[in-house]
Amino acid sequence: MGDVVVLDPACFIWDEEEFLGNKYIYYELLDKIIEMINLMEEHNVKFMLSSDTIDELINGFPVGLVSQEIKKNNLSDTINLIFSFLSRAPENIIDYIPEQSDIYSKPEIQRSHFSEELKEELKHLLKEISMTDNAISYLTIEEIWNESNMLNLYNFLDTLIKKIEVVRNPNELELYLNRNKRYFEPSPKHKKGSGWGTILPEYLEKECYYLIHTAILDTDAESEALYEYCQKYNEFVIFRITVNHTYHAYPISGEDVPKRVRDFLLKRAIHS
Repeated sequence: MGDVVVLDPACFIWDEEEFLGNKYIYYELLDKIIEMINLMEEHNVKFMLSSDTIDELINGFPVGLVSQEIKKNNLSDTINLIFSFLSRAPENIIDYIPEQSDIYSKPEIQRSHFSEELKEELKHLLKEISMTDNAISYLTIEEIWNESNMLNLYNFLDTLIKKIEVVRNPNELELYLNRNKRYFEPSPKHKKGSGWGTILPEYLEKECYYLIHTAILDTDAESEALYEYCQKYNEFVIFRITVNHTYHAYPISGEDVPKRVRDFLLKRAIHS
């Protein structure tokens, strides 16, 4: 099976007070949603959503709320594209039979402004995610997700049973969808005796063939560099793109890794 994602309903169902007080944020959000829709359609992404949840997203999208804004800011094409995407999504959804849920998440994916029907659907969704063997990610937008890069699922005994990667913007989504296309290629520049100061030891070079597929981007920077932590040798590695999804790599000190990225990689290693 190809890539599977879960859509954060908060991307499509907004809190009225939040919208009225932060309209500029929601305009940026719409732009990113469109970018992500285009990427998902390009890669033929599958969605783990029940058809009832799709109905809730379509019915809950705040067209009435933004109707005047649509007219003032020429957003009608954008809104139509989102509706078109949601109406076509059932062709790509992985539907499921709702089961009694004993699963909850941290961070919480429920929002106070969601309908009771949607809240109930999300309980069933968490149960389904916890049982699937498919690689899956949680797709949201950073403007509405001020949490970590991982969604953790727990059972009624408060035992951690699953960790899901959270994808929060178009750049992260593109990296996620292309992760299996990435290819590590050793560079002569980073061989011992090359004269360069950034040497990739042979023992770490072997690990880079695997690390490249889980390396992450610093979304706060304009650089396309990826970072990963090799727990086996307690070393950080930076991957720099060359051409056609091919990357060179060399080790760097923890101090040279952006703090937010470093903290995430170390936390992920602890819980892996």
